[in-house]
Amino acid sequence: MNPFLLAQATPESTGTPPAPAGGGTTSTGAPADPPATGGSEPQSGNFSTMILFFGLTLAVMYFLMIRPQQKKERDLKEMVNRLKKNDKVVLQGGIFAVVAQVREKDVIVKIDEKNDVRIRVLKSAVLGVEGKPGESKAPEPESKAETASDDADEKAEEKSGAGK
Repeated sequence: MNPFLLAQATPESTGTPPAPAGGGTTSTGAPADPPATGGSEPQSGNFSTMILFFGLTLAVMYFLMIRPQQKKERDLKEMVNRLKKNDKVVLQGGIFAVVAQVREKDVIVKIDEKNDVRIRVLKSAVLGVEGKPGESKAPEPESKAETASDDADEKAEEKSGAGK
């Protein structure tokens, strides 16, 4: 017996069976519970439900996200391949232009008709064709007030240009 302990509980005094010789006790000194007989085996019902849920999630993602994006890319590629002279297009960066010449990998567009300003851009820079039914249209101005102010600016430029 340990002399520093005032009272030491013995298994006979507590009424609990003695702990196994391998030291199968918890930190409180109580004997550990024996392991459950089926606890370590995987439950096949939960695993198959998880696989089914994962498969359904992938299918939903495919039909709602991946497939529409592929269709959009395919339509844009077809539209760019059908470009011809005098088509009005919208380029990346919001530049409105008119197609002057179509080449294999690039397009020459006019961005200013009066001064005959032409630039060469890749076909991938074309975002849409304006004014054709059934095809991608260019983005519309955000509000009518913005359009009215743009028209007023253009008229003012014409008057100042005509007076020079």
